[in-house]
Amino acid sequence: MIDDLITILSEGLGIQFVETAWIPAPKGVNYGVVSLEGSAGSVWADGHQRERVDEGSVDLFTIDNGRDLRDQLEALLNGVEGLGWRFNSRQWEQDTGLTHYEWVIQWAN
Repeated sequence: MIDDLITILSEGLGIQFVETAWIPAPKGVNYGVVSLEGSAGSVWADGHQRERVDEGSVDLFTIDNGRDLRDQLEALLNGVEGLGWRFNSRQWEQDTGLTHYEWVIQWAN
């Protein structure tokens, strides 16, 4: 799921997305990060785990307010089958001068 999502977002937005929990923040460019945080829960039946829900995040860093990129990214997330998401936060990264958007994502595994 993560590799497919990175490809969809990179190609759909025309900016680089990478998979990692932390990368050195480049200055003056738009970029994104997709991270897997772990399991958000499980569905159990008859004493057996039937399905696991994994959770992660999508982070978008923009050189301007990024509203157009934010709208495009959410449209791309809506098109990924089996992916649930919610917008989590918008922050100003003073050290890089970038606007940072974060979405929480979940999918059955």
